[in-house]
Amino acid sequence: MRKSTILLIIAVPLAFGLGLLLRIPSCQEQQRRDGLMEDSAAIKERQWRDEEGRLHTEIKALQAESTRDFLKMKYQDSMLQELQKTVK
Repeated sequence: MRKSTILLIIAVPLAFGLGLLLRIPSCQEQQRRDGLMEDSAAIKERQWRDEEGRLHTEIKALQAESTRDFLKMKYQDSMLQELQKTVK
């Protein structure tokens, strides 16, 4: 066999393996982010209006593994967004 064929046979699997190794950290990061939402977003809230029409919200549980993780979470609720700004 020629040297170029041998190099090609060796280079292709090495390149493929290197590509897989480079993807592993991004997959692990995605799994960490998914777990972050499951672990830390234990939010139970109750909303009601009083006699004067004011809206009240009671948050039963809000926890995060760390402040940094809490700040990374994306919330649609404006009250939680304001809380994130306060924590910063």
